Amino acid sequence: MIISFLIIIFTAPLQFIYWMKWIVSYAAIRLHKSFGCRKFELYDVTAKNDPYKSGLLIPEEEKRLESPFSDSHLLEALDEVYFFGVNSKSECILMRIIRIYNKMADAWIYLKLANGKTYNLRETIGYQESSDGKTFSCGKLQMHYLLPMRRWRIFYCGMLKLATSFETFNNRNT
Repeated sequence: MIISFLIIIFTAPLQFIYWMKWIVSYAAIRLHKSFGCRKFELYDVTAKNDPYKSGLLIPEEEKRLESPFSDSHLLEALDEVYFFGVNSKSECILMRIIRIYNKMADAWIYLKLANGKTYNLRETIGYQESSDGKTFSCGKLQMHYLLPMRRWRIFYCGMLKLATSFETFNNRNT
């Protein structure tokens, strides 16, 4: 029975197989979108009388998602914030802070300038400062949101290390 089914499939016209695959794929995608995806539906452009749905005021869900986790949560998982930026001159910056249990944190900064020089952070492990519920900190690097999911302020007071081309090459290969 299986052999006869395989023979029918392989001897069927290719156009028929194409359309059968297309119909099955279309149905699978529709089912996944309607039942499988968890949507982030905080906004509705047609809502005229609700300032949260129209985007004028920030919903509490956004504040909850952007805020650092409590210290008790850090016993089970890490808390991380990551930023990437680039400008028209191909200068880029990568920054991240990972909060670890016991008031420890790991920071990382990578800055590449248009002249080809790259800089990175010298000290990566540091202590977290006490926060107000919207700040990630590690040593001299501090990031906090002004408007959740819209605007962040990043502070760094210190020196960055100039990475030689050999160090950059080794970091890319590891």
